[in-house]
Amino acid sequence: HGTVSLTGAHAYSARLTGAINDLGDYTGVLPASWRVDQISGGVTFDWTGDGTAAAHSGPMQVFAHGLVLPIAFLRAPLDLTLEGTYSPQDVFFRTFKLADERLSLGGFLMLGRNFVELQALELTRDGVPRATGTVFLPVSVQRWRETGSLIAALDDQQKFDVDLKVDQLDLAAFAQALGEKSEITGMLAGKLAAYGPLPALQLTTAWQLQNLGPATAPNDLDFE
Repeated sequence: HGTVSLTGAHAYSARLTGAINDLGDYTGVLPASWRVDQISGGVTFDWTGDGTAAAHSGPMQVFAHGLVLPIAFLRAPLDLTLEGTYSPQDVFFRTFKLADERLSLGGFLMLGRNFVELQALELTRDGVPRATGTVFLPVSVQRWRETGSLIAALDDQQKFDVDLKVDQLDLAAFAQALGEKSEITGMLAGKLAAYGPLPALQLTTAWQLQNLGPATAPNDLDFE
């Protein structure tokens, strides 16, 4: 429901709320590449906006449960929580959380015209933090969606800013928690820092990988 002016700047004020019990019943309105039987899960949403076509903003909430998508690492049933605000300049989710029974990824997510930023990132497995940090990528989500090319979506005038730390991440258990089949085993720990534009990217990293397998004997791999 809402109102819109038919004259002048076409000012409007509106609210849209709804719920879908199973996304699998609506595959016909999805992009052709997503029209497969694997899509399922329920979603509720609440959006409010006001302003004009040139300048509008408002809050929004999206909650999905049992979400299954035909994308690697998103095939296990997931719960998604998004709470934030939008404007023509960016979309900011003060609550971003993607989780299943064992894994949880959350933080503050901002989608700008030519960047993606995830602050206070935390990846947990069975309630224990395994990865933390901040990620700023000069990538336009809209351009990536339009072109299908990550290279085309990059803004080489902006700087990367990545600071990640991984603490004793069990690779086999991680894949299993995502519902993926993997024969690779090992325990990963380390950190990654990257800064600067892509043509002059400065990268510092240090990792330790123990018992990379499958292997018949213990092993260690350290690199900086």
